Amino acid sequence: MISFKFISTSLWQLYSLFLSLGFIGSVTNPVTYCKVVSNWFDRRRGLALGLTMLGLGVGAIVTPPIAQRLIASFGWRSAYAIFGAAVLAVSIPIVGLFLKSRPEDIGLLPDGQANPRREPSVGVEEGINGGAARTTRTFWLIAAAFSLAGGAAQACVIHLVPMLGDRGINAEKAALASSALGIAYVAGRVVAGYLADRFFAPYVAISLFVGMAFGLALLWFGSAALAAFAGASLVGLGMGGEGDLMPYITGRYFGLRFFGEIYGSVFAVFTLTGAAAPFLMAVGFDRTGSYRVPLFFLIVATLISIISMTRLGPYRFRGRNDAIPPQLGNTLGNNLA
Repeated sequence: MISFKFISTSLWQLYSLFLSLGFIGSVTNPVTYCKVVSNWFDRRRGLALGLTMLGLGVGAIVTPPIAQRLIASFGWRSAYAIFGAAVLAVSIPIVGLFLKSRPEDIGLLPDGQANPRREPSVGVEEGINGGAARTTRTFWLIAAAFSLAGGAAQACVIHLVPMLGDRGINAEKAALASSALGIAYVAGRVVAGYLADRFFAPYVAISLFVGMAFGLALLWFGSAALAAFAGASLVGLGMGGEGDLMPYITGRYFGLRFFGEIYGSVFAVFTLTGAAAPFLMAVGFDRTGSYRVPLFFLIVATLISIISMTRLGPYRFRGRNDAIPPQLGNTLGNNLA
């Protein structure tokens, strides 16, 4: 980011820098810190993941106006350089000096409990390896559910303002609907994590996805501002919730030993779908002249996500206070399908 200060007007340099930024910047995605948080928390892992993911939502709200102010004052090159310097001065020292990957590294157990033996090797992580995980139906159900719902939400977010404008809603009200979505997105982070600690997490995901499908339906049928606000809020709530439910559910079904590899695979599918869905929605609009047909397919994708979640069995790696669905409690020891 600092190097943007020194690039010329050559197009190949701009492309090279953005390719490098995307490749190197991928290590800042949720895979790495969700692994650390999952290591440290068991009883309140959902809430811990939700609060951690809250940083993404807060950053998305706070950073753009700061960036705009920096661009206006110093130019876009200097704005990039200032953000890059902030990473060096703030983020790296925090991680390097204070963050420990596992509680066992400092003689503790998950949830901060004391380890009487003070042995760094205690609490060896359990889990299925990545190759075995990817051969299970459970892995692909999780990947499909979150990718389809996430792609639908991402497409809706990208196209929300022009989509509402296409329905005759003025730009001011469309911007307010976009703000409502952002607020619900931030709230969904904490709400979903809190609920995952108290209820069976796939049921929590199903509830959020049902709300998202209803929100998309409101955007499909409704043309009033109130319907737009309600629909956008439901989509934002589901979009925020899936961010911490995805790593939570991955850890409960596959364990933590190879969590990074497995969650990284799920997140890769999730990211690719999130990139493709807005493009496909734009193509659908160009072909049909309306957002109605693309919205219909987004609703179908969300319904498939709901069905996929209903096909998951009980957790294989339960926490100490995880809820067990009543009809699945007697089959807790069964292997993954």
